[in-house]
Amino acid sequence: MSAWARTFGPAFVRQRAMSAALVSLAAALVFFVPAPQAALAASRGVSSISAGGEHACAIINGIGYCWGEDFNGELGNGTSTNSGVPVAIDSGGALAGKVLTQISSGYEHTCALDAAGAAYCWGLNSYGQLGDGTTTSTTVPVAVDTNGVLAGKTLTQITSGVVATCALDSAGAAFCWGFNAYGQIGDGEKSPFSTVPVAVDTNGVLAGKTLTQIMSGYEETCALDSAGAAYCWGRDSYGQLGDGSNANSSVPVAVNSTGALAGRALTQIAVSWYHACAVDAVGTAFCWGRDSYGQLGDGSVTDSNVPEAVDAGGVLAGKALTQVVAGAFDTCALDSAGAAYCWGYDHYGELGDASTTSSSVPVAVDTGGALAGKTLTQITIGDYHTCAVDAAGAAYCWGRDTVGELGDDGLGDDGFGGRSSVPVLVGL
Repeated sequence: MSAWARTFGPAFVRQRAMSAALVSLAAALVFFVPAPQAALAASRGVSSISAGGEHACAIINGIGYCWGEDFNGELGNGTSTNSGVPVAIDSGGALAGKVLTQISSGYEHTCALDAAGAAYCWGLNSYGQLGDGTTTSTTVPVAVDTNGVLAGKTLTQITSGVVATCALDSAGAAFCWGFNAYGQIGDGEKSPFSTVPVAVDTNGVLAGKTLTQIMSGYEETCALDSAGAAYCWGRDSYGQLGDGSNANSSVPVAVNSTGALAGRALTQIAVSWYHACAVDAVGTAFCWGRDSYGQLGDGSVTDSNVPEAVDAGGVLAGKALTQVVAGAFDTCALDSAGAAYCWGYDHYGELGDASTTSSSVPVAVDTGGALAGKTLTQITIGDYHTCAVDAAGAAYCWGRDTVGELGDDGLGDDGFGGRSSVPVLVGL
């Protein structure tokens, strides 16, 4: 059972001695906030943020911080204690001397890349999703195995799904590891899982293709190539592979491009539990797969096994979207002006519009509080919470907060059982 069902009580820790430089920046803070909050508040400058199942992580100045659920060690700080404020990932062991550049939070595991293009993972490892050749879970980072297909490779992107992980290298090739019951590691095999990376099959639709982005979801994976075409593999029970069928595939299949995507060049893709979305070069969003709560954003709650255009009227009228992210039952996006919009399930306020009313069309995330005057540059979704970063590098989250996943120590809760329906500032 997931740790959200257990009672969470944030623990305050004693402030350690700080360097003179940090004291000058944060002297007013250290006596009023826990040490992890002070560290995040003093630094700012988040370069990468990722929300997972019930936790989130960020990189600041090459150092990783996580907050929220830690039942399986997904916070990476050597404990299994939930935290309502950011805590530093253990920087000894495998990460000693490493500068982190990208982080990805999965359901109950987390992975990151360093500046040299090496990968590290931590947390739950029941299906080998940590990629270190074992099924042993760990509360501190371990290096992903580089003795096989990753030998000599420089990784440029990593993505943690529910129980699988994938990465791209500098040549645009894809590699995956972890759970494979539905073919989501994409190597054409029927093996239940792999504890080390395997190469995604390139004998079919990916022959001669250079991949530019990859995303791992629940039991499916999707990727984009340099020409803006999309491919998916794994489970297809709700049409989340987007190829017009509902047939699982252990090798990549091309997402249908004869309908809503005809003539479109995609620039970014996202996949979650049972749906996927993408944005094209002119800023239009498309989604496909499960639509039980309106997460496809087309004004209906009807599943689709081919891409459908997200409703571009209403709050999106005249907007050019630059990023889309998919949660368990909801979707969010950013526009070119740095404003956020969400649609789908909203029981915990994860749409961020100051309500808990689900919507099958996009709604604007509230900008009357913490986001007033802010320009957002990144957005990410976990199961039932959403986080974003602004141009100054400050992080904000909204939605469910039962195990500290908003990162504000519960200060932004609206009193309805651990949630906030508007953005709150992380770590301060």
